[in-house]
Amino acid sequence: MIPRQRKFHQRSRRGAGIAAVIVMLAILNLVIVGSIAPAADEASTQALRVDTMRAIYAADSGGMVVAKLANVNGTPPTTGSTVSLTGATIKYVQVPGAGLAGTATIVGSSGSATRRVRVVIQSP
Repeated sequence: MIPRQRKFHQRSRRGAGIAAVIVMLAILNLVIVGSIAPAADEASTQALRVDTMRAIYAADSGGMVVAKLANVNGTPPTTGSTVSLTGATIKYVQVPGAGLAGTATIVGSSGSATRRVRVVIQSP
């Protein structure tokens, strides 16, 4: 009877060892997933910030073009025209005619971000 009891105890210990390894792997998996998930969220947030800054700079550049052309009595961009830049787009939504007062509306976009700038032009 003694040999049978030893085999029984060895099998139960072997089962406990396997259970401990499985629990340890599960905890390790949770730690790894918990550290990777916030990094992915941070990367997408950073990409959105970059797109937002590109959209702001594009809209601001379009506004400066309209303001400069209004100061030198140049021909402004036509309403509805679009300028494609590297990574961004400028769209002139509303632009008053040459030598006219009014409000110019320019939209800059990059990726999923868009920003709008309004420039008030007074008569010369």
